[in-house]
Amino acid sequence: MYLTQTNIIRNLTKDEYFQLQEMCFFNNCLYNVALYNVRQQYFQDKTYLTYPKNEPFCKENENYRLMQSNCAQQTIRIVDQAFKSFFALLKLAKEGKYDYKKIRMPKYRQSTKGRLIQLYHTGKRHKYSRWIFDNTVKSGIYSSSRKR
Repeated sequence: MYLTQTNIIRNLTKDEYFQLQEMCFFNNCLYNVALYNVRQQYFQDKTYLTYPKNEPFCKENENYRLMQSNCAQQTIRIVDQAFKSFFALLKLAKEGKYDYKKIRMPKYRQSTKGRLIQLYHTGKRHKYSRWIFDNTVKSGIYSSSRKR
């Protein structure tokens, strides 16, 4: 089970808001790139492009380089997880346990609408079984080299 946390971020300056919005844009674009690679492989060969094979293609994309590597890798893993679910549903439908009409291939995200980003800290295990988090991300804001 995955736990999610929704944060409402307030009291940002215009620059911080723009940077956060830009990070969300990069995340959605990378998701679409990874999804495009998997879909094209499926349409051409009827085979599945797994995460280890998809990641090198995505690393060549500029959106991957503009994000933190752990966030970018997690975005590609989310595409992988979505397709695994899709194929599992197809398998259930072939066995007669699920309706074919309800199965949909994962769709592209709209890059300009919605604000979705994955921020992950690498957790380290303490010797007393507590988690210690590495605070490398400060408020999810980064300095951008892009012109506004």
